[in-house]
Amino acid sequence: MSRLRFNNFPLQQYGVIFKLDVMLSNAIEMHRRPWALVAAEQGMREPDDDEILRAIGMRPERAIQQTFRWTDDWGETQKLAFEHYHAKNTVLRDFDFAVADGAKEWLTLLNEYQLERPPERCVVFSDDVDDVLAGHDATAKVVAVMGGARRNGADLRIADQRVSSFEDMSLMSLRELFKGEKMR
Repeated sequence: MSRLRFNNFPLQQYGVIFKLDVMLSNAIEMHRRPWALVAAEQGMREPDDDEILRAIGMRPERAIQQTFRWTDDWGETQKLAFEHYHAKNTVLRDFDFAVADGAKEWLTLLNEYQLERPPERCVVFSDDVDDVLAGHDATAKVVAVMGGARRNGADLRIADQRVSSFEDMSLMSLRELFKGEKMR
């Protein structure tokens, strides 16, 4: 029965997985504020956006020592990391999350479809090469959203499709990702 349903409504056979940072237009600010609070409180240099972007995927201790180079003392590093956790909790509690252009329309449109799909029938939307690799490892299709990309486009060339924003996506482009594959 579901096979017939998919013949009549082919887009119902796909699932979609979004990374939160890709869905927000001000995601860098969400990551910058806690580090800025810690830097101001400790009288240290505030990290720039490039350092913040590199630190997003790291443990705070590693970011403090290797990316920001605030200290090499492990005790001081742990203290700063603890302060970062508290600052991040405060920032996230009061943060004004703004949805990226076109993302709300996408979520509204995709709300009609169910996500009960095997990974090979899902599309992952992300701006990180690690997520692209993880999506492919899980046999999913991957769309790299370049609008808030932390890396240049060459790093994301292994994605099945690259777009500058959600406004560049259409339901037909989702179908094109699975072109030539048999329906299950």
